This record gives sequence, C-alpha cells and structure tokens, in this order.
Amino acid sequence: MEPRIGNENCILVPTDFSPVCKNALSHAVELSIASNCKIYLLHIITENQIPTISHKDLLDNENYLDEQNPLNPIGQKLQELIDDCDIEGIVPIIRQGEFFETLTDAIEEINADIIVLGTHGKVGIQRILGSYAVKVIDISDIPVIIVQEYAQPKIYKNIIFPIKLKSGDRQKVQSAVLLALATDAKIHIFPYFGPKGADYVKLNNEIIQVCNYLNRYGIEYHLVDNFNDDENFNQQILDYSITANADLIIIMSNADKHHIISGAQEESLLFNKQQIPILCLNKKKVRHSSSGGLVTGN
Repeated sequence: MEPRIGNENCILVPTDFSPVCKNALSHAVELSIASNCKIYLLHIITENQIPTISHKDLLDNENYLDEQNPLNPIGQKLQELIDDCDIEGIVPIIRQGEFFETLTDAIEEINADIIVLGTHGKVGIQRILGSYAVKVIDISDIPVIIVQEYAQPKIYKNIIFPIKLKSGDRQKVQSAVLLALATDAKIHIFPYFGPKGADYVKLNNEIIQVCNYLNRYGIEYHLVDNFNDDENFNQQILDYSITANADLIIIMSNADKHHIISGAQEESLLFNKQQIPILCLNKKKVRHSSSGGLVTGN
C-alpha cells in the first residue's frame, strides 16, 4: 500500500458559478500544479433548478449537456472559468440529476482522487436540513477539501495533523505524506491526550507509528507538545493552526455520528472563522485509489 503521485490523478471541483466555488477552483489549480493532476470542473443541473446563467427553456434544448457546443451557455460559463485559470488540463463537465447522486456518479465516472468543494458554511435552510458540505463528505469514498470563500489559494506548506486514539490515523497519514511529497510541506502532529486516566501509552505508540511513516518518506514534521486536557480539541487545533500559519488541516469524519439537528462535531473545523481549508476523509467509506491517487494511496 505504497503512496505514489502519478500523472493521471484527477481533482473534481463542483461549481454553481458562485464566488466560493470559483475560489475552490483556484485552490484546485494550486494543487494541480504541485501534483501534476487533471481537474474536472463539474456543474450539476438539478431537477427543479433553473440554471442561473440561462433561461428555463434551455432544458428543452438537446445541447444543454454538451460542454463543447458553442450555443450552450452553461458550457460557455464553464469555459470562462477555465480560461481565467490560465492552465491546461481542466475539463468541463455538465450533468443533470439529483445533486448528491449525480456527484457520486461523477466521482466514479472520472475515477476522481479528491474533491475540492467550496462552501458558505451552514447557512439558510442548511441549519435545518444539515450542511451540504457534510453531506458531500458523507457520500464520498475519496477525500474532500473544504474551502471557504476567502481562503487564500496557495501551496500547502504547513499541514496540521491532529491525532487521538481511534481516529483513523493510518488513512490520514497516507494523505499527509502524498500532499507533503507534492508540496514539500511540513507536517505538524498535534496530539490530544485527553483527561487524566486516558491511555497515554496507546496514543504514544500511535504517534511513534505516524512519525516512523513520515520518516520513511523523508517528510519534515514537528511533534507539538500538547498536554492540555481541555475537552474542546477542535478549538485547540484552530488555536495552534493560527500560530503555525497553517495552510491545511487533515481530519476524519464519521457519518454515523452526524445528525440533522445537532450536525457534525467537526463543523467547527470545516467552517472555521480563520477559513483554513480542511481535508476531510470519511472514516467508513474512504477508499484507496487503484491508480495511486493523489491523497488516497494504492
């Protein structure tokens, strides 16, 4: 199960043409340049949606799913976004259907390795029905980078790696290694030892395994001295991320613990006020790419 950066890796960027999705595309471009990936820019027309850039009767036009048709305004809009990026290797995709089901199909269709998703946070109806970003993470078997509107696109040079018992750190460390190899990043291992009586020995053993794995690939890392037993580990992560000038935080997500009313425990990280991008892996579904994917290993 060796991590490898190949030449056929794919980044999927869903867009509704909003500024936050445009910013997500800019983040994907930075990642693509560092890792030599192809970007697929996806717009999904949902069943009850009037496309924001065209008239409703476009849906009666047989060309509305043809990305290359010069009479297709959706394709034109996608191409404008692509032209603004000024790099090669971005492929426009237009699909129609229920959003989450269609997104899942697109992931499989292009064999995507990672999603870069723009989010406004948990706003409007999402406060009642749940966050769209969390739902994307829940359905995805590949990592998702959550990007907010004002998160500055840049190469990831400081990656925060929180670690606690039973948090799926084997999957996370593979992602950390592949990103660090691509961007020459430093990994900040940030442990949570918990309240007194916690099993420090087991956690120390996990930390040693993570350090050994990073050493194996020559990844620079810093083990943070964090013995604060404050239960609010997410806030500890954010506080340290500010001092470390973090570009990315890698976390695990567990869909079994997500609820419509109470939401997800990791939302305070996903929608952090500092707007630090979050790479999130679905603990139950994340897969290993058969092609040695960008952050999933093989």
